[in-house]
Amino acid sequence: MYSTSRKIKSAKKNSPGWIVTFADMMALLLTFFIMLLSFSTMDTQKYKAMVESMDEAFGPGVGVDNKGLVTKMELMTGGKKADFETPSGKPIPNKAINKAINKASKNTQIEQVELTNNSMTEAKNKAKEILNKELQQDNVQIEVKESSIVIRFPERIAFSSGSDELTSNFDPVITKLIRILNEVPGSVSISGHTDNRPIDTFRFRSNWELSSARAVSFLHAILNNSNINPVRFTIQGHADTRPIKANNSEKNRAENRRVEISIENINASSAL
Repeated sequence: MYSTSRKIKSAKKNSPGWIVTFADMMALLLTFFIMLLSFSTMDTQKYKAMVESMDEAFGPGVGVDNKGLVTKMELMTGGKKADFETPSGKPIPNKAINKAINKASKNTQIEQVELTNNSMTEAKNKAKEILNKELQQDNVQIEVKESSIVIRFPERIAFSSGSDELTSNFDPVITKLIRILNEVPGSVSISGHTDNRPIDTFRFRSNWELSSARAVSFLHAILNNSNINPVRFTIQGHADTRPIKANNSEKNRAENRRVEISIENINASSAL
């Protein structure tokens, strides 16, 4: 029987001293890359569109195995190797592969635009349904503006002249507005607007302060009567810098004095 000292001497003789450290390092690297692979995700919608484009361009099964999985990494990256083959055995040039991938990306973008447009239409219809009475009385305007739904309230139904305090008659409208914000996800911007006539009172030095204060009054009314997450909101005061009509008549100035609620990113999966 060998002694312990003889075993140690034998191990030192048969293997270099760094091998244990090297083996540990390799094991750690292997574990690290396995974790990276487990964390990776695939855009299934874009992947599906790409596979369908490849099938359409080169025939079914090209670059795809019987489980619908891409068989070569170059198919995803537009690699330099032109070794993809059609069912007839002919190689597929890189240009054709890149063309198919670009087409798949465009199809995905079109689907995203259509999804967003559908969400915008649904949100607008929901707002119109809830504020139907106010729409009939011409006390609110609802429109799609770029990538947001804008709900516009004139001063006359919410505030007294030169004041930032909401009238008690406006409480039912706030309740309806809260219902809309609960049912339509997305970020919310509340902006106040005035006409071009200057204001200088004990409370407000300018239209900037008045427009901002009115937007804040809307925000407080919403948050004090609901559980909507405050992180969804931003406040803006524009004074008379963004009129919707020329300030050349009393009627037009009355339309410019308003508060607007803009709901953006409506295509979000859920409200914040």
